[in-house]
Amino acid sequence: MRIPIFILALAYFGIASAETSQELIARIRGHMQQTLEGVPNYTCQMLVERFQRQPGVKQLSRRDALRLDVAVVARHELFAWPGEGQFKEREIGEFAKRGAFGTGNFATHLSNALNSNGVTYEVHPAEEFDGRKAYRIGYKIPAFRKPYRVKIDAQVAEAGINGQFWADAANLDVLRLEFSLQEIPSGFPLTTASEFVEYERVRIGSGDFLLPRKAQLELQHDDDTVEQNRTTFSSCRQYSGESVIRFEGLAEETEAAKGPQEIKLPAKTQITLELRTAIDSTKVAIGDQLEAFVSRAVKNKGEVIIPKGAVVTGRLTRLERMQTGQQGTLSFVGLEFTKIVFGLKFVELTAVLEEGGTIVSAALPGIRNMNRAARIFLLREPQKKGEEDKPPVVYSSSGKLELPQGSLLVIRTF
Repeated sequence: MRIPIFILALAYFGIASAETSQELIARIRGHMQQTLEGVPNYTCQMLVERFQRQPGVKQLSRRDALRLDVAVVARHELFAWPGEGQFKEREIGEFAKRGAFGTGNFATHLSNALNSNGVTYEVHPAEEFDGRKAYRIGYKIPAFRKPYRVKIDAQVAEAGINGQFWADAANLDVLRLEFSLQEIPSGFPLTTASEFVEYERVRIGSGDFLLPRKAQLELQHDDDTVEQNRTTFSSCRQYSGESVIRFEGLAEETEAAKGPQEIKLPAKTQITLELRTAIDSTKVAIGDQLEAFVSRAVKNKGEVIIPKGAVVTGRLTRLERMQTGQQGTLSFVGLEFTKIVFGLKFVELTAVLEEGGTIVSAALPGIRNMNRAARIFLLREPQKKGEEDKPPVVYSSSGKLELPQGSLLVIRTF
């Protein structure tokens, strides 16, 4: 690894006179390298609240929220849905199909600031940060070093970084790191982008380790639309054997252990569910787990194939608010049910919502004329030629969507 280039401030106060700025940075880098290398493999849950501001509007509005489990294995970030239990390499677009999403909060941003080739530093006077004396260090990494990669739709760009971080004067832990992108390529549909991450010591196993506690990403597009993600991290624990970590191509699948019997349902089988998980669109997040039970036995040719009371699980797949001129705020929620379990049998579901129970039908053009006596509607969005089919979503025009425990839903297999 090449030694970083240092740009040293002409005047620096707050360091012992016997220590130069270069020596201070070397101490911080050495401490943080040792700190990061000592962190065990671990998992956390992250909640990403996503906000947006349309052109001509002054305030941000909450667009949706996304909840994921993240595993950090050998300083490599892997994601999974909450409760899924298996982490493997996959595209982040598999989870965040709409809007902005960032990675790198656990190790990459710190590694860029402390270990990148070509990084230059500027040491500022010590100052108070969050009640502690801290060293503030500015840093820059040029775009040709490729420290940051951003993707918007099918377009990909590499940019430079101009940032700073605060290191605790007592123990040299990095407390906060922030940066903005520089040298964004001309013609790329992004004018500015910035991030910050704040860190704290967290108990994992028998030790206290430096982990991110919150982060923020903000993007301004060339049409003046602003997207902002506010991320918090919680429930961090040491990686344990019940979670399966898979790196593509590094290991062969072992022979599946014998387990419960899988039942196959015929296509177009209709199942009525009763919700056990209450849904409030202002409190839930994409990825949240759902639970329901079969409210009446499912039969095929007169024979019961799914008993009443069988447990059905799934998750929220979409959460969105839309401002409309006539209807005010529409709240959209996507629900996906993926498994039924009863006794030692299970069904891997491939199904979509249908009208029935708590939900009535409404086509998109008919929103203006919908039945005001009903509050929850099923929407089948029109497809463009060549697009994948979009699963139906439920929506409400009351500003938020609520499905209390006991709500009846109808799904159909395909």
